[in-house]
Amino acid sequence: MKLSKSISGSLAGAVTLAAACSVNAQTQFSIAYDNAYQGIVSVAGSGFSEDVYLTPFQASYVSGAALPFPTSNPFITFCIDIAPNLQTSGTWIAGTFPTGNPPTPPAQSGAPQIPYVNGGIQEAASIYNAYVGNVDISSSSGQLWGAALQVAIWSDLYGSAFSLTSDGHDLTAVNNLVSTILASSHNIADPSLTSTFWNAVDPVVNQDLIGPQMETGFVPETGTYAAAASACAFLGLMVVRQNQKRK
Repeated sequence: MKLSKSISGSLAGAVTLAAACSVNAQTQFSIAYDNAYQGIVSVAGSGFSEDVYLTPFQASYVSGAALPFPTSNPFITFCIDIAPNLQTSGTWIAGTFPTGNPPTPPAQSGAPQIPYVNGGIQEAASIYNAYVGNVDISSSSGQLWGAALQVAIWSDLYGSAFSLTSDGHDLTAVNNLVSTILASSHNIADPSLTSTFWNAVDPVVNQDLIGPQMETGFVPETGTYAAAASACAFLGLMVVRQNQKRK
């Protein structure tokens, strides 16, 4: 069935609006990280084993949608995907973690596709909020906390499928701190947390990230994909209706 010229033109306008909103929902960061700690991460049963930096990311705002309040600029964030890629820039879309068990992360270059454990995403958000204040990529103590918190987040997300071994570096201090974090009262699945989930626009190149807690009830300014999509759909529908009325 062919669309009338008026309606097809209206739909084209709606698509243009949607594309514009999707672009506006994206935030570009420059990323800084440190190389103080390295280790070999492995995923059981997948054959994946990779020598990686155990590092937090220091994300600095470059352009695009505003940071969700009260996120500072720059801010410390961690990758939630086990992947060998470390990029110094990229584009992400802000949202919140689902309260249930999220779907399997997208496949990435050189990394396996393994599911999150039940409640792992909430546990990771909880320890992030509890300990991120100790992380600083410019101090030795802060680097240690950064390495340990990254490993602890992966451990929460992937459970027994994830393991860390030394690649020649002494990881005793890292592993001891990981054990402390995971044994703490903060390592709980708290569905009330509204931590930021930074969804990588290009997941083959950049990892998805976990970020600071959003203010309760706050929706980022065009930073949440769902909100942007809803707004675009509404605008598109209005365009179509206006054109239908003119016929």
